[in-house]
Amino acid sequence: MAGGLVLSISLYMTTFFWEFSSAQIALFTFSSLTAAAVAFVAAPILSKRWGKKSASMVLIASALVIGSTPISLRLLGVFPANHTPLVFPIIFIQNIISTSFSITAGILMNSMIADVVEDSELRTGHRSEGLFFAASAFVAKAVSGIGIFASSMMLALAHFPQHAKPGEVPQDIIHNLGVIYVPTLAVLYVLAIVAVSGYRITRESHAESLRQLAAAADLAQEGEPASSEGRLG
Repeated sequence: MAGGLVLSISLYMTTFFWEFSSAQIALFTFSSLTAAAVAFVAAPILSKRWGKKSASMVLIASALVIGSTPISLRLLGVFPANHTPLVFPIIFIQNIISTSFSITAGILMNSMIADVVEDSELRTGHRSEGLFFAASAFVAKAVSGIGIFASSMMLALAHFPQHAKPGEVPQDIIHNLGVIYVPTLAVLYVLAIVAVSGYRITRESHAESLRQLAAAADLAQEGEPASSEGRLG
């Protein structure tokens, strides 16, 4: 939900809240690509060092803090004014860091699903990875749509005008948008942390599950020849 909210509201934030030019907004594409590359490298390192659950929770919290700090500082009146040289580099770097944290957390959480598949196989005797990943994809699409809907509700609550042009929207409306956006984003990220906290599989328990599954597979293979000989006899 937070991802859908951020994606759908980002154009309003960059255009009206920060008043970036179209060329500057286009550069944010490169910041997202950079964040994805960083996440690809960071995910296995953080998973090995901290574990998937702990790393995901820390990354989600860090993404929230870093992503909302510039907006919060602007609302408090202690952030540089728009069109000053420092604003775009700060927001550009902040976007790389917060997005890389979010993507890395997403990679780790998807990796958790693979661990759940093996845990389920140990408990039930059946592999259901197709069911788990299909359910995950469905839920991701559904809640992302809720995030997009939430962005529309936020714009309505802030009384954001239709067909607005940069520089022409009253500052109180821009301020209201930030005031609504930051707490909403915080609630969604906190809910994500609460959801991940319910994950009970550790590195040790996962290794034990793999050991038991491998042992069961070996026993099954050893039993096949005997069964065949019995049928022939």
